[in-house]
Amino acid sequence: MKKFIALFLVLTFVIAFAASCGKDPVNPPDVTVDQTTTKAAETTGFGTTTTGAEATTPPAETTTEPDLDKYKEIKEGAFLYRIMRDENGKFSHVLISKYYGEDSSVTIPSTYNYKNEALNVTEIGVLGNIGAQQGLTSVKELTIPGTVRIINSIAFFSAINLEKINFAEGLETISDMAFWCCTGLKEFALPSTLREIGANAFSGCESLETLVIPSSVETIGAGAFSGCTSLKTVTIPEKFRAQEAEIFNGCPNVTINYVG
Repeated sequence: MKKFIALFLVLTFVIAFAASCGKDPVNPPDVTVDQTTTKAAETTGFGTTTTGAEATTPPAETTTEPDLDKYKEIKEGAFLYRIMRDENGKFSHVLISKYYGEDSSVTIPSTYNYKNEALNVTEIGVLGNIGAQQGLTSVKELTIPGTVRIINSIAFFSAINLEKINFAEGLETISDMAFWCCTGLKEFALPSTLREIGANAFSGCESLETLVIPSSVETIGAGAFSGCTSLKTVTIPEKFRAQEAEIFNGCPNVTINYVG
């Protein structure tokens, strides 16, 4: 029951933000809530964290051995780091799950040192405060390192003043609504390693004028660039011609150039 309540609150926040942004997603957001994280949030208010020290999440199911925990979270500086295990139970990579700073220029760290080992930051979670239109509103320029493979759903959706993104080669997935309603976003170049752009990923980015989608991209979700009202020029692989109407819904001034 608690898991469903948390899911309901997340969806309520997303819908409320949609109203303030003036954009509706083409498909309803598919947001899942990790039950372990939900329990931790009930205890601490924002997840099980400590400053500069380990914080262990409640063990999965009935397991009580801390070595079998799925991950550990550590708040250090402006970021909340989630240290993840691989299939063998070894801590192997890092997901950054929150940003607490107020800088105008933010660079996502490429590694995090855990127990004298430099682990790559491979994923980015929901960095802002859902529905509050704060937490990321100070950010104007964002740099994402080449270690990051996945930007998860609604990761930066509250970054309403974000103007520029510097993507490095290495990124493979931009998930659903990752940059939804970033109304100030004007400039970015998608890397040639990108494979997937999720539904509504850049929906409502109404300041964006030009876009080049690399040939490496295999899938683009519905409404990925819907409501980008200033979009004028798009270069996109020929294989997406049949999806033009749904990908660029609400882009009245766009000229699309198909290549390949």
